[in-house]
Amino acid sequence: MDSNLVDKRKLQPQCNEAYSMLVKKKLFVWIFLTLVMYSLFAASYDKYIFDNLQVLNTKWKTHKNYNSNYKNMFYFDNDDFNRDSRKLILTWEPPFGAMAQNPRHCDGCYLTYDKGTASKADAIVFHFAETWDSPHILPWKDRTPKQRWVWYCMEPPWNVRYVMQKTLTPLNGVFNWTMTYRTDSDILASYSISHKPIKKTIAEMIEGKTAPALAAWVVSNCAASVRKDFVDKLTRYISIDIYGKCSGNYLCRDSVCRNQVLSKYKFYFALENSQCKDYITEKFWNMALESKSVPVVMGPSREDYELVAPPKSFIHVDDFDSVESLAEYLKLLDENDSLYGEYLRWASATESKIDWTTDTRKVEELIKRGAKGLAFSKLINHSHHVCSLCEKLNREPPDKIEVVENLDTWWYGDDYDVNNDSFSVCRPQSGPSGFPLRKFVTLAYSAIFWFLAILLTWYLFKRKILPSDNKQV
Repeated sequence: MDSNLVDKRKLQPQCNEAYSMLVKKKLFVWIFLTLVMYSLFAASYDKYIFDNLQVLNTKWKTHKNYNSNYKNMFYFDNDDFNRDSRKLILTWEPPFGAMAQNPRHCDGCYLTYDKGTASKADAIVFHFAETWDSPHILPWKDRTPKQRWVWYCMEPPWNVRYVMQKTLTPLNGVFNWTMTYRTDSDILASYSISHKPIKKTIAEMIEGKTAPALAAWVVSNCAASVRKDFVDKLTRYISIDIYGKCSGNYLCRDSVCRNQVLSKYKFYFALENSQCKDYITEKFWNMALESKSVPVVMGPSREDYELVAPPKSFIHVDDFDSVESLAEYLKLLDENDSLYGEYLRWASATESKIDWTTDTRKVEELIKRGAKGLAFSKLINHSHHVCSLCEKLNREPPDKIEVVENLDTWWYGDDYDVNNDSFSVCRPQSGPSGFPLRKFVTLAYSAIFWFLAILLTWYLFKRKILPSDNKQV
């Protein structure tokens, strides 16, 4: 037998083993580099991708809702503006795709979504959800010395921080005014609506309370929360009809129909999922007060409600040391029309001593309590929040330029830190009213990244650019 052939056969296992080690080393390097690339990508672009998806979502909603009625809002008539003394307000992105139709909706101002007007706008409104934490993405080159930048938000701090992922710290010193539901905002954007007293006596209103259950609750957020546990405990003592997708017992969406249903209940549970300073939403205004069903409230402090609500119009859960004691009080009111009727007195045009909708309160007292937004607007029933901004733009001297130096601690509280899980302006036991989506976004693009990485690896093996372990020497 040829000695060279024998030597090759003896060396074959050694060569195969050496080649196998080479393959393993190259695969290890390839996998390591892929992991490094993924880590760098995730660290650099995770939040950027999430923020862009929020903006794209808003742009999609804007596109979906857009029709010819909105044309004047997106294509500004410069000639008309140059002949007019009105202020110009630019909304940088329509909040969650919700748009106004009339450029002259507010007396004294033009409203627009045309970003081409950024350099001539008197104010630019930035909705928090579509505004990145990074201030570098904002239109600095178009900012003029007397232009006001306004930070606009109607969501509670929990949602801003943990659902929309905004730390706000990089935005300190960027904005001039705030426009939120908070009464210490520069411009008040309240959830409140006007509820004029009706031409009924208290006795007539009580006669209409014919529902078989004592109270009603409408809920669409089915996640476990403080308010759900609260209602579960309360149902042991009193009867409550629960409406909404969580119960399968749907309530009509039409306001007239909804009020007809809810007005038959003596009480309505206006329970805020996020219990934060001044966060009093449509649950209180549209569902309870509008239907003249006495609201049992869970949310900010009693003082926050008293600042904006009709006098003696609600029952606060904080006033009771237990769920059972609250239930006993509600049953007492149910059995005593005189006591119960006091909570409806504000709503009776024939029996109310004051018309609370025109009661502007003492401005000095409001300022002392830090409620500059409420003190400024005089009204808590503006049909459009931007009209309050318009009024302020026309009232304030153009040279008076203010700056929100610490947007983060103003919004989240004095002890705020990016690593904190709670804020001093919110109750620790409450939480977001929405669901954090960033982890799902991370999971989605991670799956795409690794799918492409595996596909590329397979292609390189097939083209023999990466060595294959099944090759024999």
